[in-house]
Amino acid sequence: MRVLFCGVGEAFDDAQPNTCLLVEAFSDGARREVLLDCGFTAPYSYWRHGPSLDAAPDGPDIVWLSHFHGDHFLGFPALAARLTQSGRTRDLHVAGRQGVGMAVCRALDLAYPNLRENLGFALKFDECLPGEPLEMSGLSFSGAFTTHPEPCLALRLEDEAASLYYSGDGAPSAECLALAWGTGLLVQEAYSIAPGSPGHGSVEETVQLARMASPGALALVHLERRLRADSLPEVMAALDGAGYLPEPGHIHDVRP
Repeated sequence: MRVLFCGVGEAFDDAQPNTCLLVEAFSDGARREVLLDCGFTAPYSYWRHGPSLDAAPDGPDIVWLSHFHGDHFLGFPALAARLTQSGRTRDLHVAGRQGVGMAVCRALDLAYPNLRENLGFALKFDECLPGEPLEMSGLSFSGAFTTHPEPCLALRLEDEAASLYYSGDGAPSAECLALAWGTGLLVQEAYSIAPGSPGHGSVEETVQLARMASPGALALVHLERRLRADSLPEVMAALDGAGYLPEPGHIHDVRP
C-alpha cells in the first residue's frame, strides 16, 4: 500500500490544498486506487500530483467521503466532470456514511444541472455503518464516528498486506482508537496544538492517540492555516518526534 498526499490543508487555506489522499492498494495482486475525500480545491492537486503515483488516467476505483462539509466533498462535481471528459466508462464507487448518495447527487445537480444524466459512467453509492466493515473491490472499509459536529466517519482501510487510518475531521473517539489500532499509517486531523478547537483534533490529542494505537507511522494534516504558516516550531515541539507533517506530493509507503 502507498499513499499520495494530494492535499494537507484546512478549509480556507490559501497555501495548502484541502486534505485529500490517493491510496494505492492491492487485492489478489490487482491494483486499486482509492481517493480519500475530495474538497473544494482537492481535485486540482489530485490531477497535479496523481501521475507521481501512476494514477489511472480515468480516475480512481473508489472515492471515500468522510463527511459532507465542503472542504471534504464539494470538489466531487469537478472530478466527475473531468472523468467524463477523460472518457471514463467503468463504474465509480462512492462510499461514506448514510446519505452519501443524496449528498453527492445534490452537489452534482447544483454545480452542473445536466451532469448526472451525461456522465459516461455509473455512480455506485455504498454506505458504511460504524462497526460494520464494508467490502469493495477486495478492500475492507471500516468506520467510526469522530467528535466532529457534522457526522464524520474515520476510516480504517485494509488491503491484502497493509492498513491505514484516516480521521477526516474531528478528535478521535474511543471507537476511533480501536479502529486505528496497529495500522501501518495513522493520518489524523490536528487543527490546533492543544485541545479546545470545537469539532477538531489537536496535535496533543494525536500524539496521545498514536501512543495508544501504536501505528507504524503518524502523519498530521488539516492544521489551522496560520498555525502551519507561523508556528511550526511550536507544532513540532508538541509533536515531539512522534510523527511528521506531509507536504502535497509526498508519497508514503505503508508497511504491514
